[in-house]
Amino acid sequence: MKNMTEINTHRTQEKQNPIPILPLRDSVIYPFMVVPLFINRPKSIQALETSVNTGKQIFFVAQKDAKNEDPKFGDLYNIGTLANVLQVLKLPDGTIKVLAEGVSRGKIKSLVLNENLLIGEIEVLEDIISKDNETEALIRSLLDEFSNFVKLNPKIPPEILSALSNINEPGRLSDAVAAHLPLIKFEDKQKILEIQDAKHRLRFVIGLLVHEIEVLQVEEKLKHRVKTQL
Repeated sequence: MKNMTEINTHRTQEKQNPIPILPLRDSVIYPFMVVPLFINRPKSIQALETSVNTGKQIFFVAQKDAKNEDPKFGDLYNIGTLANVLQVLKLPDGTIKVLAEGVSRGKIKSLVLNENLLIGEIEVLEDIISKDNETEALIRSLLDEFSNFVKLNPKIPPEILSALSNINEPGRLSDAVAAHLPLIKFEDKQKILEIQDAKHRLRFVIGLLVHEIEVLQVEEKLKHRVKTQL
């Protein structure tokens, strides 16, 4: 494997199958996300090397049980994310650090038997988008709620809101907001990935965001009460 290499990201998805599959523990990657990952399991390393050496994308998919060291296909969710491998760095302890960029949702359609790695046929899933007044209203509502969330959460830089305001695609906006909600349950993160209808995804993320805001507000009240008592 090349050391810290950059890979051509202009790939034709239809011609890539079968695609190497890399299971993730308690982690979900969304399209357009650029994330660092640390890979150390032999089959995962083999999947990564296959992606780099063949110029194919890689399919990241969450495993149902994070403690499973050698997940099989039945141990994985069906929906994951096709991604481009941008950079690869082999660390001294044998762990591989990867910088990957999510490209699109995907679904495992069929499997290819291989003892050394997981590999399968992947179907690209496009967002179902309705350009109507309800969608526009949901987008505004999501941005308003995220603005309230940023005010209550000092860990999120205010400029993130400006960046999100420039995203015009409803599905992509939902994914971007979800990526900045680190405390939501893993099951909810996976559900967001599985919702193909952009309008439904907007509603679901808004619901999660409202809940997170309510929790932060309660925390603020508790802190204020403790200070008052002291």
